[in-house]
This record gives sequence, structure tokens and C-alpha cells, in this order.
Amino acid sequence: MGEFRQAANLAPKSAHLGYVYAVSVAGAGDRAQAVEILRDVLRRHAYDRESLCGRYAAASFARDLGRQDEAVGYATRLAQLEPDDPDIQHFLSQIRQ
Repeated sequence: MGEFRQAANLAPKSAHLGYVYAVSVAGAGDRAQAVEILRDVLRRHAYDRESLCGRYAAASFARDLGRQDEAVGYATRLAQLEPDDPDIQHFLSQIRQ
């Protein structure tokens, strides 16, 4: 996990590395920290294609933490960015439940 953090810090313009670091943190059991990392990645890379994966992960992690409003916010923005994707629309409806 330390290597992912170092890579993300060395390449702050890479949404992908930030996403990978966040997923590694979540995999180590700290979903709250992963959401914080993703929030920062999404703030810096709001329109980067790689940020779609980050929004999906942030919504999932926030939901798992019981932060429903936050999860819906991430999923809603994801659905706005990809309105024609039926999988994302389905994901949004699941998050809203």
C-alpha cells in the first residue's frame, strides 16, 4: 500500500494512481480513508475519464459506511456523466434503496 501512496503523491495529475491508492486503502480495511482519498482525486480530476471509476468506488465505500446521502451524491454525479449507460443507471437505483 505504501508504494501506491508514494506513486499517487509523485504523480498528483494522475487520477488513475489516486484511484488505485484509494482502492488499496479500502482493501486494507479503511474505507473511510479511501473515500477521503477519492474525494480529493475527484476534486482535482472532476472531468477525467478515470474519475468515473473513482465515483463508483466512492459511492460503494460511502454506502458501506452507512453514509447514504454521500453515496447517492457520488452515484448521481456518475449517472449525470454517463446518462446512457444502463449499468450506471442500475447502480444509482441500487444506491438509492
